[in-house]
Amino acid sequence: MYAFLYTCLFETRPLRCNATSQVFTYRTQALDYQNMRNLGLAVLYLCLSVMSSFPQARANTEIVNFAASPGRDVSLPLIDWPVLRYGAAESLWKVQPAPLHTPLASVCAQGSGFPTKSCPNEIWVILDLDNPEWESYSKFTLRLSWPASSPADFSIQIYSPESLAEFISEREASFRNTDNILQSATRRNCCASENGNSGRPCSRQTKMTETPQLGVLRPYMLR
Repeated sequence: MYAFLYTCLFETRPLRCNATSQVFTYRTQALDYQNMRNLGLAVLYLCLSVMSSFPQARANTEIVNFAASPGRDVSLPLIDWPVLRYGAAESLWKVQPAPLHTPLASVCAQGSGFPTKSCPNEIWVILDLDNPEWESYSKFTLRLSWPASSPADFSIQIYSPESLAEFISEREASFRNTDNILQSATRRNCCASENGNSGRPCSRQTKMTETPQLGVLRPYMLR
């Protein structure tokens, strides 16, 4: 179709005529060319009209680039966090928004206990980078996307195992990071995604629904 439109709109072929009917042939070919050009313009307008009527998918996206270096592993309590890894580098989850007008820096700031047990406005994700297929990459990109229509405002933090152990020990008195650090090495990281609330509900009775969030983990290709 595109070749047809290009031919009709932009290619001008020389008009041929013969000695016996020069005027008639010239007028006929000129009329045919004009008709083809008008037809091409009409088809092009129709295509553009149809394409503009298609709904457009819109989303907000937060991208975090981080380095992956070996560090001492940490023994954590039994957890049921989503895992992004080689072969399963995409996942979809939902996070409950914080109360309206809660500053993003204050989301889950008052929480205590092990992560995700006391604050429904955050989700923790394991970033498993130990697969041999990824061992040649020293940097990775984490992309989190959510619908633009959702009144969400996410804060994203990346933790190494040791920094995660230190963070947990501040929230869980019974968790001592020095007792849980192992000798084995790992490049595994963890991500904390906290869901703020930038919406303006029409009434106080408006119920906030969970925000779907798509997580994608990829090696960082730029050098």
